[in-house]
Amino acid sequence: MSSDTVAVNLSPDLIKPIVETKIHAAVLDALKSSPQVIESVIAHVLTQPCNENGRVSKYDSDNKYTVIRVCLLKTIETEVRKVLAEWMEGSKAQIAEAFRRQLAKKSQTDALAKAFLAAMAAAVADHWKFSVEVKPSS
Repeated sequence: MSSDTVAVNLSPDLIKPIVETKIHAAVLDALKSSPQVIESVIAHVLTQPCNENGRVSKYDSDNKYTVIRVCLLKTIETEVRKVLAEWMEGSKAQIAEAFRRQLAKKSQTDALAKAFLAAMAAAVADHWKFSVEVKPSS
């Protein structure tokens, strides 16, 4: 009796791309035929607890936010910064004038002097070497 077995050796480099392509096609076909899968994945991602950077931390106590909240807050913050920068650029003269008026008030001048003296006293208390340079305005 003879053996009808044939041995074929195929390189893994030949088989791997074929298998990957078949798996990729099967996953895509499953996702296309089931929109509920996509919706549930998106719902899970958007409600996933995360830290303030939008990343899932290994510490549960850091995961106080949701991904959607973090993304919305970052987007809103970016837009608010843009609007404020534009407003401040257009209002430089008014801001400078309001600042001058506030500094011209005696109460503000006194408060500024007290803050300066308190900062100097704190610096002297913290460091044994302290220097102050005062230049007259030209």
